[in-house]
This record gives sequence, structure tokens and C-alpha cells, in this order.
Amino acid sequence: MKRLIVPVLSLMMLTSTAAFAGDHGHHGDKGHHGKFENKVEFLTQKLDLTEEQQTQLKSLQEEYMPEKGDIRAKMKAVREEMEALDVNAKDYDKRLNELADAVAADAGKQAKNRILFSGKMKAVLTQEQRDELAKMMEKRGDRKGSKDHHKK
Repeated sequence: MKRLIVPVLSLMMLTSTAAFAGDHGHHGDKGHHGKFENKVEFLTQKLDLTEEQQTQLKSLQEEYMPEKGDIRAKMKAVREEMEALDVNAKDYDKRLNELADAVAADAGKQAKNRILFSGKMKAVLTQEQRDELAKMMEKRGDRKGSKDHHKK
């Protein structure tokens, strides 16, 4: 009986650890990130958006999100090219600089689009809604860049 205790406890610890380290399916396929419809629903609940405001936000999403996806895809391709560069190649420095410039240009486009989108989104909101959104963003800023909000 004593011989079984250690293996059984070890097995229990391993399976419980595996259960906690699972794929966190509560976030679905892409999780709660990236689903603009979910964000509109969230903003509707938090800011009491009208139907017209919801429609306007979805229209903005249709205007900006395809380009966002294109830029992200380009940036990913460039990063993959950078990783594949041969350090010993004669044109390594030149090629690296070209790719770095491409990343910088795409990051600039991405930042510009984010600012434009944010400005147009805020134009759809009332002053009261903008104030509430600012409070929400300030609260969110405390955990931005941190994955702690995934913990329970």
C-alpha cells in the first residue's frame, strides 16, 4: 500500500497541473482578442450605445480592419524573412536594413490607422461616453502588456 502512495500522488499532481495548463478554451478560437463584434457588444453594454452608434462603429471596423490585417500579414512575412537571413551572406547588412525599414514603415502605418480609427470612433460617441471610455482605458492601462488578466 505504501508503495502506491507516491506514484498515485505523483499522477494526481501531474493530471491536475495539466488540467490547469490546458488551452484555456474559455476564450474560444482566437480568444476574446480580435473580435470587433464582441467589442461593439462590450461597448454597447458599458457605454449604452444606440443602434446608430453600433452601426457606425461596425462601419468603421469594415473600413480599417482589412488594412490592419494586411499590414499584420506583411509584418509577419518580413519577420520571417529576417529570421531566415543568412548572417554570412554578402548582402546581409543591406538586406537586414531593407527589412528593418519595411517593418518601421508598416509599424508607422499601423500606428496612423490606430489613431485615425480611435479619433473617428470617439467622434461617434457622446462626451459622456468618451469620458466613460477614458476611465475604462485608464483602468485597462494598468494591465496592458501584462498577461495577468488571463489568470483567475
